[in-house]
Amino acid sequence: MDLAFSHPIGFMKQGEDVSTIIESLTALFGITRILTTFPELQRFLNLKWVYRFLASKPSDDHGPGMIRGVAINEVKRRLQQGVQSKEKDLLDRFLEYKDETGNGFPRRDLEVESFTPVIAGPESVATILRVAVIYIIGTPRVYRKLQAEIDENRHSGTISTPVSTPFPRTVPPEGANICGYFLPGGCDVGFSMWALGRNKTVFGEDVDCFRPERWFDTKEKIASYEKADLTFSAGLTTCLGRHIAMFEIHKTLFELFRNFEINLADPFVPCVADNILTFLVHDMPVYLNPRPGSN
Repeated sequence: MDLAFSHPIGFMKQGEDVSTIIESLTALFGITRILTTFPELQRFLNLKWVYRFLASKPSDDHGPGMIRGVAINEVKRRLQQGVQSKEKDLLDRFLEYKDETGNGFPRRDLEVESFTPVIAGPESVATILRVAVIYIIGTPRVYRKLQAEIDENRHSGTISTPVSTPFPRTVPPEGANICGYFLPGGCDVGFSMWALGRNKTVFGEDVDCFRPERWFDTKEKIASYEKADLTFSAGLTTCLGRHIAMFEIHKTLFELFRNFEINLADPFVPCVADNILTFLVHDMPVYLNPRPGSN
């Protein structure tokens, strides 16, 4: 929420899940990853009588409803303020926007757009970070080298993508020939992110090996890797939060491995993972010991 509207929650300061927000967002994420794949179900839940019965409320004192309440109140405060805010955050940028007629976002859009960044990326970014840590500390050669070359964490997003949703596309009315198969118009076509990330034709026979050095190959090879990396989708459907997510991943991994020696509490069962259209990693206890010269 600090990024969205300069409202830090206090997780680090208090050392706990404040107002059960993390727990609530995890549960909410489990629902939204299904709704985004089945739009018919989403339309049903958007019916007024269903929404009124099931939706969280801005007056809630915990969970997604509380976050919505913070967003609504912050938008109200800044609109009433009537002058440029001192806060330089996403809401500030939304308020600055004007279309060709000089009109800004409607109030409802401001409330939704301020709320969206808070719920959109935390679980997927957390999964990438956890999987990256597991692969890195589980491969001593990489772990040792990482302390000198932190930026090698980039590979973790390809070998274990947090997104397994097929990102369906609708075939145009006239149909289409794809890989030698004719697909009739109107049907949905998707792809397996896991299969694409483990394509031996692209990544080589050792595709299942955690080998970050592959990203220091020739420019042609790297270009083919990047073309096959659709973790954040591509084209018109590219994730709008991609750059924010990559910033969080690079910054967090760098600071973690710069400041701590990390060991898994149980190397044989390092974590619990589940996959319902999106891959989630949780229950991952680790030991952290400050490194010499750490902050």
